[in-house]
Amino acid sequence: MPMLLKRTFSAWIDRMPGKQPRLIVTGTAETPTSGWSGTLVRAAQQVSPQILLLHTHLTMPTGPANPKISQIGLHYEELPAGAYTHVTVHHDGGEVMLEVDRTP
Repeated sequence: MPMLLKRTFSAWIDRMPGKQPRLIVTGTAETPTSGWSGTLVRAAQQVSPQILLLHTHLTMPTGPANPKISQIGLHYEELPAGAYTHVTVHHDGGEVMLEVDRTP
């Protein structure tokens, strides 16, 4: 069963000059074999304008896979960045709670 490596997650506002600020969330999942893919997706129901709720979407390999513990990167972007102060990532009954780095 895949699991989230909580210490790898971060959320920040990308304020690159000449572009509209965007929220970026990244992290890593550990999988039991190679060949997995995944991403972070916005939850259909949001409960607070300050807290963005995300879910993991992980896909098992469809063909042969190396039976070796592997890691895959997870990524989410939202434009415009919004007024989020926190992000919560849900995965199989667990969660990762992040504070959004809003440093200019």
